[in-house]
Parts: sequence; C-alpha cells; structure tokens
Amino acid sequence: MHCGSIQHVLGGYWGGKQINLDGELNLGENVADNGGLRMAYMGYKDWVKNNSPEPLLPGFKGTNEQLFFLSFSQMWCSAFSPSATFAYAKSNTHALPRYRVDGSLSNMKEFAEAFKCPAGQGLNPEKKCKLW
Repeated sequence: MHCGSIQHVLGGYWGGKQINLDGELNLGENVADNGGLRMAYMGYKDWVKNNSPEPLLPGFKGTNEQLFFLSFSQMWCSAFSPSATFAYAKSNTHALPRYRVDGSLSNMKEFAEAFKCPAGQGLNPEKKCKLW
C-alpha cells in the first residue's frame, strides 16, 4: 500500500458507529494534503529566514510554528450529520476533514517538535510518510 493512504485507511468512530475510510479512494488527495502542508511550511520557514522572525501574536501563548499548524487545522473545522459523514467517507475522493488534518500533521516531524509530542504516540508515529 502507498504510504500516502496509510493513515486514512483505518478510520474511526462517529456516533458510536465504525467509519472505514478508503485510503485508495483518497490517495491522490492525501498525497496533495501532505505535500501541500510540507511545501507551505517550507515556504514559511524560508520567509522567516529571509525576513527575520515574526513577532508573536498578542495573547497567543504559543510559538509561531504552533500557530502555523493551528491555522492549517482550523481551516478544516467542519460539522457533518452522521448520515452525511458516512456518505462522504464512502464516496468522496477527499478524506473526512479530521483525517486530512491528522494524517498530514502526523507525517511532519516539525509538527511533533513544535508541540513536543511524545514519540510513537498520537500524532507523532514512529513511521512517517515523506514523499518529497
């Protein structure tokens, strides 16, 4: 199986019911999500290197790297009814938004470093998929 689909095959639970995601159906979009996030982060870090560090966002008690990843995650904030969730998972070439976020972030060591995620747990698996 292609590494871009690994995180999205397992699925999860919604309203007490198992949702099985089709990693092969979502493969192209999963690869795009992973690559897009990685390229955006590289662009951000390059900008910081060439322009000096940004000031921290007033009132935010975290780092700018954490804010970068939070903004990516917040972009996918959504709500679906249970029936829409199951229909989406079965037929859409995009994974459900939660899995788009979790799958992409779990493949970035930079995310794990920014949030000090314990190795091998949650969004910091030991094996990560890096295509580029």
